[in-house]
Amino acid sequence: MAPPLATSPALPPPPRLEVAPREALETLRREEDVLLNSYGWIDRSQGRARVPVSRAMELLEKRGFPVRPGHPTAD
Repeated sequence: MAPPLATSPALPPPPRLEVAPREALETLRREEDVLLNSYGWIDRSQGRARVPVSRAMELLEKRGFPVRPGHPTAD
């Protein structure tokens, strides 16, 4: 039998503390910026794609918000 200190300790259950939280946050923000500012497919088979936020705002300004049938619009 190996001595108790010869084995590496088991990791605690998640969630675990981050070793470098600042770097993790910066990485997350960079990944979010890429998603928010680029085009890409969400589900190509259903024709669902993402567009940059600025372009989505332009389209909403031009076309207006979608309205469900039977719901009154604010005038």
